[in-house]
Amino acid sequence: MRAADLIVLATGYKGQKEAVRHILGDAITDCIGPVWGFDAEGSPRPLAADGSRK
Repeated sequence: MRAADLIVLATGYKGQKEAVRHILGDAITDCIGPVWGFDAEGSPRPLAADGSRK
């Protein structure tokens, strides 16, 4: 076993928006802003528990 500082799991090629498109439909999914990623300053853009971006 090797020690690691970081482990990255690539679990898919599509973002979370595309993963729920078949459930929510195009009209609703197209209204969703970016999920995760980074803001203009390079800081992580997580989602709050209520779904808002804080």
